[in-house]
Amino acid sequence: MRRFRVPEIVFGFLLATIFWVAVAIIYPKYYGGENGSKKGAPQISIQEAEVETNRRIADYNRTLDLLTALLVGANLALWWATWRGGVRQSRDMRLGTMAARRSANAAVRAAENAEKALHSLEVPHVYPVELKFSIFEDPHHVPLIAIVSASLKNFGRSPAFLKELYLIVAVTRLERKVGERPLFHSGRIPFMADDIIGDKETIGPFEKNIPELVPYCNQIRDGSLRLGLLVNHRIDDALKDTFGRGAWYVWNPKRQKFVAGVQLWSEN
Repeated sequence: MRRFRVPEIVFGFLLATIFWVAVAIIYPKYYGGENGSKKGAPQISIQEAEVETNRRIADYNRTLDLLTALLVGANLALWWATWRGGVRQSRDMRLGTMAARRSANAAVRAAENAEKALHSLEVPHVYPVELKFSIFEDPHHVPLIAIVSASLKNFGRSPAFLKELYLIVAVTRLERKVGERPLFHSGRIPFMADDIIGDKETIGPFEKNIPELVPYCNQIRDGSLRLGLLVNHRIDDALKDTFGRGAWYVWNPKRQKFVAGVQLWSEN
């Protein structure tokens, strides 16, 4: 709309100037009256005066019609300019609204992503550490006691509230057939889980003496049988959001430690 303001004013002044110039030229020439007539001009009859008056009125009406037509044209041009300006302004407003909506949506998505990123940095990240398998023997190197233990460490930047922790121990052959059951599985071994794990803090160890493992200790030690350990825990963060994680680990006799492994047995 703004781009039409100056042309409209100039066009209006031009039309007004043309109108008043025409009036200033035509009126004294044809309608000057007695003051505008020459002195000493011959007198005319009443009929001739009436004819001259009608002619002058007709000329005046034609001039008025012409100026009226120009004024109508000016109004039409003004209407057209206003309409075009309104259409363009409406389009610009619509485009501006769409751009503002896109910007607002982008800002909302950015805020959500920032919140998720901050939340992912601030939530606790608890993982099993210090997984151990210990065998206690008599003087003749006969296994007497088999103990499995695990600790939990919070690698996150906010505290975690431990709500559940259990272990599952399984002994299988190295080459298992499809559908073959483990030689031994312990079922769930639960632990009292009502503790707070601070950021970068380790709790435990959580250990369990499993007498059923004793007959398999020598074969586990020499690597002819596979010992698997499932550590499953559930925690809450400060916002009461719950996180659960379970992973299988396999005892490596050469390295004397548990390493990440595949699922050896399912509770189902």
